[in-house]
Parts: sequence; C-alpha cells; structure tokens
Amino acid sequence: MPMAHVRPFLKQALTDKELRDRLLAASNGAERVEILAAEGYEFTDEEFEEGYRGVLTSLQFERDADQLKEFKLMWDMLRRVSP
Repeated sequence: MPMAHVRPFLKQALTDKELRDRLLAASNGAERVEILAAEGYEFTDEEFEEGYRGVLTSLQFERDADQLKEFKLMWDMLRRVSP
C-alpha cells in the first residue's frame, strides 16, 4: 500500500505549508520519516519517484506541473543533504 501513499502525500505537500516547513526543519532522513508516518504516509524513494511521475503526467495545467516540479526539487535536495 505504500505506493498509494505518494499521491495523497504530494497533494498535501503542495497545499500544506506547515507540513513543508516541518519537512524542511527535519534534521535528517529519520526525522522526515517520522513526520511522514505521523501524517499516515509510508513509501520508499523508488515508490516516491514512480508516484511523482504518475501524478506529473496526470496534471492538466502547466502551473500545476511547475508547482509539483518545484516541490520535487526541494524533496530531492532534502534527501541528498540529510539522508
């Protein structure tokens, strides 16, 4: 079921500034996993990538795709900086 968590996570992450702020403030990957678990989300990096591609290809408007791509850049940065 973790793959099913990616789509709702992305939807929430794009609309919930408080969630984004908590993810940015996390000091490491384990803390981010705890934040995600508290929100009811669990997925691997591979599942995230697959879910991201699925959501991206389903978007109808360029501005929505741009917003999702911006979040993806932030997410990738977080994963590299504090695994």
